[in-house]
Amino acid sequence: TFDAAYWAQTGKKLPDGESKRVVRVYRDTFRGFPTTWKALGDRLRLMANGMVPDNLPSNPPLIWGTDFIQGPSGLRIKYPELRLEVVADKKRGGAKQALVYTSYSKVRGDGVKPIYGGMCLENLSQFMAREIITEQAVEVNRRYPVLMQVHDELVVLAPVTEEAECKAFVKQVMSTPPVWWPGMKVGCEVNSSTVYGEAK
Repeated sequence: TFDAAYWAQTGKKLPDGESKRVVRVYRDTFRGFPTTWKALGDRLRLMANGMVPDNLPSNPPLIWGTDFIQGPSGLRIKYPELRLEVVADKKRGGAKQALVYTSYSKVRGDGVKPIYGGMCLENLSQFMAREIITEQAVEVNRRYPVLMQVHDELVVLAPVTEEAECKAFVKQVMSTPPVWWPGMKVGCEVNSSTVYGEAK
């Protein structure tokens, strides 16, 4: 919840009712988000009932299945055993129906995970960011070795004599939208140093 996030970041508690007011103002200001959350939730419900949602005509190009969403590279977000289940309603008490899937994780262990429109949008956002930066990393690596990637950051090695040329090339590549989403606005900042920590 917003209360918990605020407390975690500031160590302070919000006055009663302030969290609900902030969330209401946000949703009223950015009305597209609640609409998108609902649309994705509806798609998840179709998938949980064994139906394949129609592929959307707009970018990015995604292929929808009964338990996955596939991106342009062929990689998938997977929701194994997606289903509706009766779960405890922690807010209101009692029980409610919720969408869940079975997570098979070597790191966190297997378990039942909730999924809803807002979380699906978060998953899609991170997934598409990964699709975009991976293509960019491959392109940059054709000319300069990519040593590592940290979230949306590439660390590239170039000779000191090519510093300006390398920075211009990386900026051009990372500011160019993918061919499968030409209207996507992408951009970057480029810094350089002989020490990684000083280039940030």
